[in-house]
Amino acid sequence: MSHPHYQSNPGPPPAPGGGTGSVLVVSFLTSAVISMLTVYAVLRWAPPGLLPAPQSVAAAPAGVAGASAAPAAAAPGAAAVVPDVVGLKVEAADELLTGRGLRLLVQGRRSEPNREPGIILEQTPLAQSRMTPGQQVSVVIAEAAGQIAVPVLMGQPLEAAKASLQAAGLVVGQIGEAEGAPPGQVMATAPAAGTPVSPGQIVSMTVGKTPTGVQLPSLRGMSVSAARAELAKLGLKPGRVSERYESSMRAYLVLSHDPPAGSQVELGSKVDLVVNEGD
Repeated sequence: MSHPHYQSNPGPPPAPGGGTGSVLVVSFLTSAVISMLTVYAVLRWAPPGLLPAPQSVAAAPAGVAGASAAPAAAAPGAAAVVPDVVGLKVEAADELLTGRGLRLLVQGRRSEPNREPGIILEQTPLAQSRMTPGQQVSVVIAEAAGQIAVPVLMGQPLEAAKASLQAAGLVVGQIGEAEGAPPGQVMATAPAAGTPVSPGQIVSMTVGKTPTGVQLPSLRGMSVSAARAELAKLGLKPGRVSERYESSMRAYLVLSHDPPAGSQVELGSKVDLVVNEGD
C-alpha cells in the first residue's frame, strides 16, 4: 500500500522585482540625505577661510553667459590738466576742478575796482599745467571794497568841509544854500553824516545862505556928503535928495532915508535921503 506524498508549504511566491531592488533604493535615499546634511553642516559651521572665495563677475572668462566687462578706471597717478578758472565765480571754478580730480583753495582776497565780489582774479598753477589728482589749485578772489562813513561836517566853513571830504577819499558834489545858518557854514550833507559809502562817493552839501545885499545902517545926523560916502562904501548909491524942516536938527543934516535903517538892501540899490532945511 503506497503512502501518500506530503509536500511542505513554502509560503507565498516572492513579488517580482523585490528583494535586492528594494534594498538598493533605500540605500540611495539614505546616502542622499546624509550628503545633504553634511553640506549644510559645512556651510553653517565651517570657520572663515575654509571655503573658497566666490569668483567675481569681472573674473569670468570671456564668452561665458552673464559675464560683463568691468568699467574702465582711470590709470592710477594719471596727470590732470588744470583748467582756466580766472574770471569764474568760486562755485563754478570749484565744480570744474572737482570734475578733474583737483581741489580749490582760496589763498587770498583783494579789492579790485569794477570787479564783482567772488570772481577769481588769479590762479596758481596757471591753466594747462599738469597736476596729480587730489592736488590744490590756489586762487585769489575779488572782494567788496571797504566802505567809508561820511564825516561830520555840520558847522564847518565850506572850504574846511571840502578838505575833509577829499581827505576821506570822497568827492565834493553840489553846494546848495539855505537860511538858518551863518553864511558859508555847512548845515547838512547828502548822504547824511555817518552813512557808509564806497570810496569816490559824491557828497553834496547845504550851507548857510550868503547875503546878496547889505544891512543899511542909520544915516541920520550925517551930512549929505558923509551919507553919500557911507553908501558908496556899502555898495549902494544915493538916490533922490529932498528937504524937510526939523527944529531939533541942524541944517543940511540927514533927517531920514528910504529904505530905513536895518533894512536888507541889494547891492547897487539907491537910497533916498531927507535932509533938514537950511536957514
